[in-house]
Amino acid sequence: MFPGVYSLIRINFVYTAKKSLYLRSIYQTAAVHMNQIINSPTKITEKTGWTVFLAGPMKASPRGWRNKLVKTASEMGLDNITFISPRYTTMRMPSNQAQWETQGLRMCDVALFWIPNKDPKAELGTRVYAETTKMELAENIARGKKIILGIDTEINGTTRMKFLAKRYGIKKVHTSMEGCLAELKEWIEKSRPKEHHIAAPGFDSKEQLAAHPEFVDLLAMNQTLMERWNKLVKPEDKVFVTGEFGGMDWRKLLNGDIIIADSLPDNGISVITLL
Repeated sequence: MFPGVYSLIRINFVYTAKKSLYLRSIYQTAAVHMNQIINSPTKITEKTGWTVFLAGPMKASPRGWRNKLVKTASEMGLDNITFISPRYTTMRMPSNQAQWETQGLRMCDVALFWIPNKDPKAELGTRVYAETTKMELAENIARGKKIILGIDTEINGTTRMKFLAKRYGIKKVHTSMEGCLAELKEWIEKSRPKEHHIAAPGFDSKEQLAAHPEFVDLLAMNQTLMERWNKLVKPEDKVFVTGEFGGMDWRKLLNGDIIIADSLPDNGISVITLL
């Protein structure tokens, strides 16, 4: 091979390699700030930051409203958020749909309820539009979940729902996706890193389950522990844990920089138990 040809090939190879690394760097930087949506029945294996459950009707609702909401969130400057969508990607509803939704609702930082206007072409039969959504809203208000609520402009029979929502701490009921997302953005931006001390969470502890007969099984107890942890601890917080942590698989679904310690820092922060 002639020396000039060899040099040209080498220069082109080096340029291509550097370009590839540059493009990969750009992609990785963008991915850090990219929102993602997890649909049922995909298993949620890890919590990597702020997590929002997209609650709302599926039957007879406009197709694709959850994807539209995630796109609008990006356009409004919300990023690095995992949106959990109960809209399943299979032909039929998965057999574990109810448990999947429960897991997502217990894990999330915010339950964003959006009730869009009914699709005028859709048939409901004897069902009431958004009936299940209303029950889920009542349940999560009772559980003390952070809720953002939006109800579209043409939904009938919501007067009592709006009254009860405001009575139990939901200060504003929005009439647009943008209004819901503006509240979400403000709530996240107001969050400031804190330090927490938590004693012996006891995930998967049969002894702890025996001491709390209000739980039907270990899963129900673990989900409540996860829910209370993520309500108290935000993604950027630091958490010192003493005593029995329990099932370490649950650690991946919890907020905060978690430090398992033999003793707690002596800085006056109160020790919290989750049950």
